Amino acid sequence: MRALPGVSEGLLFSLCARYLETQRQDGIVFDQKAIEIVHRLNLDCTALARRNSVWPTQVAVAIRTEILDRAVQRFLQVHPEAVVVNLGAGLCTRYFRVDNGRVRWYELDLPALKRPWSHLFGESDRHRHLGCSVMDFAWMDILQPLRRSPFLFIAEGLLMYLTECEARQLVACLGAAFPCAELLAEAVSPVVVERHDRTEAASFRWGIDRGSHLEGWSGGVEFLQEWYYLDYHPHRWGWLRLLRRLPAVRRSMKIIHIRYR
Repeated sequence: MRALPGVSEGLLFSLCARYLETQRQDGIVFDQKAIEIVHRLNLDCTALARRNSVWPTQVAVAIRTEILDRAVQRFLQVHPEAVVVNLGAGLCTRYFRVDNGRVRWYELDLPALKRPWSHLFGESDRHRHLGCSVMDFAWMDILQPLRRSPFLFIAEGLLMYLTECEARQLVACLGAAFPCAELLAEAVSPVVVERHDRTEAASFRWGIDRGSHLEGWSGGVEFLQEWYYLDYHPHRWGWLRLLRRLPAVRRSMKIIHIRYR
């Protein structure tokens, strides 16, 4: 396996989860770009998946990918020349699955990921990488000249690693800087946060039970919809699908869709 400085095993696992799904006859997603990168880096995704434990994690990654891909595609059908900002992007390959030939897409992540990202993907006029921490709001100034365009922000695998204070600050600042923007955010419930392994370097710090609670954070937030992972592909969840009958468990992993008024 070729080393990628600045790229954690967790980021590689998300990539490998999509790759492994693509290999299955009943795969939830198909990710040609993931195949290319895995082969290019000579990654042993099977071994990586074993080290990161569990099949439910792979299923969850695949389902969140499916939900977000479809939501972004719907947004681009209405706003084909929109600006999409992928917050905490890592090695996300969504752009290559949903590109309509007109969208302007920004991958935002730490400066250390800029070099490996450029090596694997390469920038273009419509697809760029911004090397900046999500919570360093200077990146918003870079995008201000585009603020009259429709904006869609994606926060996949991000908010649960922030404190509630940080999550509130990010949600509020997005609305203040980009009025009428929309946000697709992955979230977990507080119960998941409590049960997450706190000894890990990157542990869950914040959760929310219902997406509609975000409306209480700011008068400018309009809750649109949320999608629960356990509602999708029950045959892939095995015995865990039985837990869908418990409302609190059903809401434990989700994608939340909000719009700023």
